[in-house]
Amino acid sequence: MAEKKSIFSMFPNYVSPLGDWETVEKKEEKQDDNKIYFIVAQQIGELINGKCNLKITITLSGFTNQYVKVLIGDNIFSAYSKTDDINKMNVYYVDTLIDIGLFITKEIPITVQLINNANKITDTKTINFIVGKESEVKKEIKNDLISLNDFINIFGNRKLFSHKNMREYLDVYDLDKQIFVNKLNEFLTPFQINTPIRIAHFFGQIEHEAAHLSTTQEFHDGSNYEGRIDLGNTQKGDGKRFRGRGLIQLTGRANYSAYTSFYNNLNPIKIDFTIEPNNLLFVSNIDYAINVSCWYWQNKGLSLFADEDDLIYITYLINGGFTGYNDRKGKTLNTIKTMRIQQTDELLKDLGVYNVKNSRLYNDFDGMYVWAKYFDEKYPKLEGTGKNEIESKNAYQRVINIFENNLIRKTSSRKTRYENAKSRFNNIR
Repeated sequence: MAEKKSIFSMFPNYVSPLGDWETVEKKEEKQDDNKIYFIVAQQIGELINGKCNLKITITLSGFTNQYVKVLIGDNIFSAYSKTDDINKMNVYYVDTLIDIGLFITKEIPITVQLINNANKITDTKTINFIVGKESEVKKEIKNDLISLNDFINIFGNRKLFSHKNMREYLDVYDLDKQIFVNKLNEFLTPFQINTPIRIAHFFGQIEHEAAHLSTTQEFHDGSNYEGRIDLGNTQKGDGKRFRGRGLIQLTGRANYSAYTSFYNNLNPIKIDFTIEPNNLLFVSNIDYAINVSCWYWQNKGLSLFADEDDLIYITYLINGGFTGYNDRKGKTLNTIKTMRIQQTDELLKDLGVYNVKNSRLYNDFDGMYVWAKYFDEKYPKLEGTGKNEIESKNAYQRVINIFENNLIRKTSSRKTRYENAKSRFNNIR
């Protein structure tokens, strides 16, 4: 099968790593505690008469009412914000026309500053971005993250997307591995999945979600999601309409709608992924299957948690529980081993050792309650972790402590969970 040209006009893309990001533990932090998480610079379209369109996307660590100033070369811009997205990250944008004169390509500095109400700069980051003639820019920023040999060592040499539920999708069924690797290299970096530990966690999750890369759609027909308000499934038929698709099994009207907004903001040809048959593009087109999965990873801020090797929290944010946790763990550890990732950072001093007390989940009331249930023999249908009375009882104890120490907002549903946690804690020997 011949490789097709990418359907995405958001090319070329480049994300500059910004180094260590100071973690903010509390979700309702002071505005001055917000940090610049990462910056995406994108050239939209080709260079014409020395000019091209440039789009800057800035993601912050949390909500803020600070002024976001962007300096591109000698020009100053005010970044604008749209709707705060579902993962409680704040995203700002700058769209402008860049004139590089007679240059074929030109490297320009892009500086982002956060300025508070007292006109004080609270954070600043700078990246250098190459703009210009597309083919020349491609040469200068080309840097494959993984090779075909790397891919085979990690995933094995089995056929890709060859499950029987994929047979009607001929452009993806039994996809050539080199084409798939090329697509991964095209899309991983723009979404900040650009270091070995981030790739290891991303691969560990998608290998489980996509059933060893045998499918790009959930095996279940989605009827179990019908009426799930938490997924945005508010209309009849939404369960099946928005079943899990893509490498990461994007699920629910809310997520399909959010990706639609993201995609249409970057592309001149608009697509509504909430209507049929566009919702099947995450299955039938490998570009969309990868892109939507990388977008979801970025929108959940999962690269930050991958830097901390926090497999437990990443699994919770993707799955909403811990279905297949042991499988995800095994696949992630295999990738870490295959990629020979070393413990060279303080955040990775316990690389590959996953204890809930060292996870961000430990301070998450709802997450710890779910963790407790997965280990509790009372809930046999919750599979993926194995049952362990000690782990379950300790988790229930943590839920009780968080609630009684007033570390969360006490809603009626959380009070119910607290009462259940006390009951199970007392009943487990």
